[in-house]
Amino acid sequence: MKTTYIYHNGIAKYTIIDNDGSIYDGEAHCHPEDADMMNEKTGLQIAETRANIKFLKRLIKESKKELKALKDFHSLLKFNPYYNEENREVKLLIKEIRRREKDIKENENSLKEMKDTLIEYIAEKEKFYQKIRRNRNRGQK
Repeated sequence: MKTTYIYHNGIAKYTIIDNDGSIYDGEAHCHPEDADMMNEKTGLQIAETRANIKFLKRLIKESKKELKALKDFHSLLKFNPYYNEENREVKLLIKEIRRREKDIKENENSLKEMKDTLIEYIAEKEKFYQKIRRNRNRGQK
């Protein structure tokens, strides 16, 4: 996996290039009202998080497809008259299905946490900017 970032005139872009060539772009634009507080690190943090959210969404989607294929295969095996839950290969298949389900759940939780953290980060930055503006206005009076 490879990452790149660019920051120019209040626009931050963060790109993730996956090993298979898939590209996930995250972008952050400085709000015109916040131009006086424009900060490269803030923009890149937001852009990076947005790119990671896109990456994680795709990972979850692909994992669900793979899990469905494993479950479908397991269902087909059950029709075999020689199917046996105690068979080593069947046990390994069931174990893999459970592992994939757990991974998907963990990734979904991470995705939710990432989204919530981004929303909170932006809100906290706005509060901070408002506080600075109030202090500046007091100093000008």
